[in-house]
Order: sequence, then structure tokens, then C-alpha cells
Amino acid sequence: MSDPKLISPMLDNFAMGHPMSNSQGVQCCPAMPKDSDKRYIVKIISIPASQVQLDALLLTGAYSTKEQALDYFKGQADRTVEEYNILKRLSNLEGFLAYENVQIVEMEDGIGYQVYLLSPYKMSLERFWKQGNMTHLNAVNLGLDMCAALAVCRRAGYLYADLKPENIFISEDKEFRIGDLGFIALDSLRYASLADHCLSRYTAPEVCDPLATINETVDIYAAGMVLYQAYNDGKLPFADHAPTDEALPSPAYADYEMAEIILKAIDPDPEKRWKDPVEMGQALVAYMQKNGANDVPIVPVTTLADKEDMIPTAEEAESSVEDTACEDAQQEAEESQPQVSTPEESPADPEPEDPDPETEPNAAEEATDPDDPDDLSFMASLIADDTVPSDELSEELDYNQISLETSDILAQADEILSHKTPEGVVAPEPVFVSIPEPIKSVEAENSDSEQTGETASEEIQPSDSDDITNALPASDSHSDVEDYDEEEYDDDDYYDEDEEVFSVKKFVITAVIILLLGAIAFCGYHYYKEYYLQNVASIELNGYENSLTVSIVTEADESLLTIVCTDNFGGRLEMPVENGSATFTGLNADTLYKISVEIDGFHELTGSTSDTYTT
Repeated sequence: MSDPKLISPMLDNFAMGHPMSNSQGVQCCPAMPKDSDKRYIVKIISIPASQVQLDALLLTGAYSTKEQALDYFKGQADRTVEEYNILKRLSNLEGFLAYENVQIVEMEDGIGYQVYLLSPYKMSLERFWKQGNMTHLNAVNLGLDMCAALAVCRRAGYLYADLKPENIFISEDKEFRIGDLGFIALDSLRYASLADHCLSRYTAPEVCDPLATINETVDIYAAGMVLYQAYNDGKLPFADHAPTDEALPSPAYADYEMAEIILKAIDPDPEKRWKDPVEMGQALVAYMQKNGANDVPIVPVTTLADKEDMIPTAEEAESSVEDTACEDAQQEAEESQPQVSTPEESPADPEPEDPDPETEPNAAEEATDPDDPDDLSFMASLIADDTVPSDELSEELDYNQISLETSDILAQADEILSHKTPEGVVAPEPVFVSIPEPIKSVEAENSDSEQTGETASEEIQPSDSDDITNALPASDSHSDVEDYDEEEYDDDDYYDEDEEVFSVKKFVITAVIILLLGAIAFCGYHYYKEYYLQNVASIELNGYENSLTVSIVTEADESLLTIVCTDNFGGRLEMPVENGSATFTGLNADTLYKISVEIDGFHELTGSTSDTYTT
């Protein structure tokens, strides 16, 4: 394998360090522009990986001359560039991160080619784990993001066959995204085989044989194994470096529902796995809706403390401070007790304190100059060091903002988890208020005072025409009934007015409710007819032997429309609509294609939405 070199024009004005990794013909080197402090990674794929592969092709008779073998290797390099273009197209959708540049160069010894891939440095999932940032919410987000990316990849007609933590990265918007090559066309799975650099501990056991046929569940298996590692303290279920075809135990820190989802994804039998990433994603969404997720670390804090001796809980930290203070006081007392000195003796000089390790300069930092673009040793140590001292890389991620169709569910789950259960309401004790005596009018009081002397000594005799109340003494009854009735409120009149006011309010409220319902119904109908339903007036097909132009007439927003071309074998091509048309090329002759119009967003197409065409 040739040593890495600064190729032109891709690496002009770059400084590149020594390879950080070198395995199976793939090297990764740190790089940095001389006029910037932005960090890059240069991935170099050697085709072939060694002289042995070239000799094997010639000795076995697969190719009779070296030139023919070099043409074969050139085709492999071109396919690598094609994968680079696939990743770049998928990066415009959810779930993928693209390389920034690519270039093919011929090896100096003339035995093959090298493909240089340039990418800005990003934190990988493997390094994210080593920092101890994996929480329950992060793990569910990881599963959802992987399923979404794999579903997008399948929709584009490819299967991603090299899913592993080294190829999953943290994007700028704090999402887990796939950022490396490893695409296989779905319509050629039966003829394809995995490259050596794609075989890993995340590869399904049934395809580890180079002659085995790749099935459509290998991406599901890899996603399940990555989730297994997230819920198993970063450890895989098998000790060696090869997958096994035996049933695996449940992850150590997953509940039974999450364990069922993971174990179904990594079942040794491909027929028992999830058939599609969408199915696995729906199971994770249902898990979130039922159980929720929070930012509590998956591995209990006590376990981390036992492993690292540096992560106590808040209560333990507080108690340890008190215990330490008591122990220090006791130690000072024990040390001071045997040291008895006379007044003539002078106190001993204190021993020099140990220097603070935080204040001591770091030799590695003194030996490197981050401002010098030619000095890249600090980049190599930075990327190779598991602790990742960079503030940018060690920054904690906020997963309350997440994209994809699960953002609302996760936000609601966070909101529900953040609220505390309210305490019960205690009813107050009843308050007793004394009712005062009714107030008499001034004239009634004067009349009562004038008649007091006359009525106090006389007894009133009732007559047949008098009311029974006139027989009562003046002091025990209302003497002026007519005055009292005129000046006091009449109960019947009072309740009549209250009922009338209540009736008016009830009528107004009912009218307002009816108007609101009518307005909502009108707006809903208008929304349904004018916004939700989008009509395609006509669809016209014009084509030749291997190309087809689809023209449509519609008032819908063209940016939301996609023309889909599907053959009888499941092959699917998609093209956006531009100026009312879309053109497909590279079609097979004598093949029946189904042409359909699809729309994104909360819409439904009506009218002429599909047709068929035979090349």
C-alpha cells in the first residue's frame, strides 16, 4: 500500500498528518487547511488493498494481463466514486452526511488506484459512547434516526450494508446520521457480496460467508446490534470479534419491551427479524408513547462510580464532604497530639505542598502549537484520545429538538416527564357568619316608641275580621306589615329577574357557540377543498427506447411533487417536477413501467395521478 500523500487539486493548501488507522486497505489521516483551524479527515481507500490481490487475479487466470487487472481495479474505484455520489444525494434528505470532495489517483507503484475522500471532522457514535453521554432519550433517538435513514436509503433503491458506530456521526443539528460508504443496489442483492472492509461484528451471521447471498435484513440486524450496545454499557453480546448464529441474551440495561425490539432485530433467523426499517421505527415510536424517555444515563450512576471511581450521586457527594471534614479534623487532632513543643522551641517549617496538577503545564501542549498548521500531532492525539478534550466535541447534546416525524412525540414526552404530580387539594373548614336582625325604617321605630306605653298595658282582643297576626303583641311581631313589604326586597321578584338574566346569557352563549362551530366547519371545508386536495388535471407520457418524459398539468406546488417510475421487478426511480415535467433516463427496453405522481406534506392528490408506459 502506497504511503498517503498530498494530492492535487483536492488537498492543495492542506497539511496532513500520519494515518490514525490503517486496516484492510483503508487509511484515515487528520488534515487541516493552512489558512484555517478547521479540522478534516482524509479517508484513503486503496484498490487493491495489497499486491497479493493483484497476484491472485493473475495466478488464478481471472485476468491474463496486468492491464486487464488494472482495468478491473479502475472499475472498482469508479464504483466507489458512484457511492460517494449516492451519499451526496441522500445527504439532501434526512439521516445522512456527505463527504466534501473525492479524487482518484493512480498508485506510484502502478498496481492499482487510491480513492481520496475529504470530510470535515465530526464526532462519531463510538466516541460519543466513550464520553458517557448515552442516556435513555439519546438511545431511543439513535434507534429512530437509524431507522429513518435506512428507510430513506431503501426508498432510493439501495441497502446500506456497513452500519456500525464508526460510520454514525453527530450532525450540527444534534442528530445521529450515517456518514460513510456501503451502498448496494436492491435490485442486485442476489448477485452482490460484502467487501472485506464491510465485514464487522455488526454484520449478520448468515452473510459472513463471502459466497453467501445478501438479504434485505442485514441493515436491520446492524441497527439492532448498535442499539444492543447502547443498552449494554457499550459491550456487544459476544466476546470474540465475529457475530454468532445463537440466540443472544437481553441487554443488561434495557427493559423487557425495549429488549424485545432489539432481540427481534438481531434474531439469528432472518425470517424472524423486522422486515423493514419502518416497522422497527414504528415499534420504537410505540415504545416512546407508552413509556417515554428521559436524559437519565442508561448505565446507573452507581455502576459508573464503581467503574470510574469518580461519579458519586448528589446525596453521596454531600455526605462524603461531611465525612471527609470529620476525618480531616480527627486526623489533625491525632497528628497534633504527639507533637508537644516547649515555648522555647520554634514551630517547624511547613512541608512544601504538592503542586496542583491542574496548574502544571501539560508537556504535550507545550510540545505542540495548535496555531501552526504544519504541526498536526495535536490533531492525531486529539482524535486518537478517548477523552476528547475539545470543548466543541465534549459539548453535551440537547435532544429536546429533534427532526423527523417523531419530534412532536419526543417533545410531548419531555413535557410530560418534566411536570410533577400535583398534591391533593384539602377542603377548608366551613366559616359560620351570623345573620343580623332586619333593619326597621325610622318611621316604624318612631311609631313603635310612641305606642310602647299604650300597648304595653293593654291586651288587644281579636275580632272575626282581623288577621291572626294582629293578636300578637307589638314587640313580637312586625307592627307595620305594609311598610315592611314596600321597603324590603320581594323574593319572587328577585328570582324572576335572576332567571331572566340567566336566560339572556344562556341565549348569547348558545349563539356564540353556534357561530364558532359554523366558522370552524366553513374553514375546515375550505381547507379540505382548497389546500388538502390537490388536483392533477392531466398526465402525458412521451418517450423513446430508454428515456421517458412525464408532463403534468396541475395548480399544486411543484416543489412538493415527485414523479415515480416503477417497473415490474420492484425497481423504483424518482424525479422532482420542474416546469411541469420530469425526465427519466436509463430505462430498460421492452419493459412496462408504472408512472405515478406523489405529493409531500399533508395533501392528497386527485385527478390523473398515474399511468403506464412500455418502452
